[in-house]
Amino acid sequence: MPRQTNSYFRSRSKHTASFIGLLLKKFQINSGARSELISPRLFLLGVVMVILGAALCTQIVARQVEEARLEFQVNQIRQQNLELRMQVHQKQSDVTRLQSLDRIRQIAVVELGMEPAASVPVVRLTGSQWAQQLAPQGGGSR
Repeated sequence: MPRQTNSYFRSRSKHTASFIGLLLKKFQINSGARSELISPRLFLLGVVMVILGAALCTQIVARQVEEARLEFQVNQIRQQNLELRMQVHQKQSDVTRLQSLDRIRQIAVVELGMEPAASVPVVRLTGSQWAQQLAPQGGGSR
């Protein structure tokens, strides 16, 4: 197994070396000449730096896009939260308004034509058959 791995890396390094050789020929960089403008090592270092710089720029742009997307989602959630709070407040005020005794009294008088009673008659059923049947099964009566 280790020999296959080494041969794999050797073949990869041969391909890389041939690629670098093509780049050197393309830009007419001669390592043997005294009048060369740039050395092969410096050229290779430059290529590596350009590749790393491009990768870094790509990562920076990707992070900024992700940050903008998350900020947009947070703003949407905040807007939904605000709308839900407003709906809750509106529902609470509706419940309070509808539960008001004055409102019920006003509807009874104005819409139904009822008149407020001077007193409310109360009927007590004590000591009778009905009171025993209506009493809770727990044993006590009101």
